[in-house]
Amino acid sequence: MKTIKAEKVTWILLGLIALVLIINLYFTTAMQGITKDLASQTEELNRAAQIQVTTISDASCSDCFDISTVVDSITSANVEVTSQTELDYTEASAQELIEKYNIEKLPTVIVTGEIAKEGSPITGLTSVQDALIFENLEPVYLEVSSGEYRGRVQATLIQNSECEDCYDLGSFVDTLKELISISDVNTIELSDASAEVETYNLSEVPAVILSGDLALYPDTVQKLEALGVYVGDDLVLTAKLNPPYWDLADDEAKGLVSIVYLTDDSCEDCYNVNIHKTVLENYGVFLAQESTVDISSSEGQDLVNKYSITQVPTIIASSDMKYYTDLEKVWEKVGSVEDDGSYVFRNVSIVSANYTDLSE
Repeated sequence: MKTIKAEKVTWILLGLIALVLIINLYFTTAMQGITKDLASQTEELNRAAQIQVTTISDASCSDCFDISTVVDSITSANVEVTSQTELDYTEASAQELIEKYNIEKLPTVIVTGEIAKEGSPITGLTSVQDALIFENLEPVYLEVSSGEYRGRVQATLIQNSECEDCYDLGSFVDTLKELISISDVNTIELSDASAEVETYNLSEVPAVILSGDLALYPDTVQKLEALGVYVGDDLVLTAKLNPPYWDLADDEAKGLVSIVYLTDDSCEDCYNVNIHKTVLENYGVFLAQESTVDISSSEGQDLVNKYSITQVPTIIASSDMKYYTDLEKVWEKVGSVEDDGSYVFRNVSIVSANYTDLSE
C-alpha cells in the first residue's frame, strides 16, 4: 500500500511539473510574440512618412510671402519626400489644384501621401480632402478671387529740407519696413505738397501718410494708431511727438532747445552738471545750443537774480522744452517753468549732496 501511495505522489508531482513547464512555455511564446509586435510597431512609428510636396507660387511677385520657409519646416519633420514639385500659379496643373482644394491665397504648399501617419506629425497646415494645405500666410500674398496682391502699403513722406534738425521720419519708415511691407515710398518736399497739406490737414512736418492694406497688420497698426490719426483710410503720422519739427502755422522749427549750464567753479566737489545733458537726451530733447556760465560772472549773477536760483550747479533751458511731453510730465517734480517760458532745474539735492547753497 505504501508503494502505491508513493507512486501516486510521484505522478502528481510529475504532472504539476509538466503543467508548470507548459504554462512557462505558453507565456514565453506569448511574450516573444508581444515583443515582436512591439518592435514592429516601434519600427513603423519611427518610419518616415512618405509624402509628396507641391508648391504653387507667383514667380513675378518678388515681395510675396517666402514659401520656402514652410517647405523647409515640413521637410525637417520625420518625412521622406518622394516627389517635390514647384508650379507657377499660371500653369494649367496649378489651376486645377487651386480649384480642387479651393485655395484662396498664394503662395501655398500642398502635401499629399501619408499625411496622417502616426509619428510623423506635420503641423501648421490645414487638412483639406486628401491633402494638407498651408493657409496661414503673412502679407504679401496673391488673393486668388480678385487677382490682387494683398498686404502692400504705400508711404508718402512730406518733409522740409530747410529744417536740418527736424526729426528724421525717413529712418522711421525704414524701421517700419521690418514690420509691414512698404512697397513704395514717395518723398515730397513741403513746397510741393500743398495738396497733401490740405487733404490731410497737416499742421507740422515731417509727416508720413500710410495707405494701402494696413488692416492686414493689426498688431503694428494698433501701436501706430496711438501716434497718429486716420484721414479716411489713410493713417497720418507726424513728428509732433518727436520734436524738432516744422510748424506750418508759425513757419518755424519747434523743439530746438537752448540750455545754459550754471556752475560754481569755486566748488571743487560739486557734481558734474553735464549729468543733466544725458538725462535730457534720454527724454529725446534736441539740444540746439549749449553754453556754460559761472555764477561769479556778471551773466551768471544776472541769471541767479532773474530766476531766484538758490542751488548750483543747475540748468536753465529755453521754452521749447514744452514740446517734449514726456519730460513735461516729470518736470514739475524737479523744477519750475518761469514767466518767460524758461525751465529751471531746482531740486538739485536729488542729483547729489554736493552743491553750492546760495541761500546760506
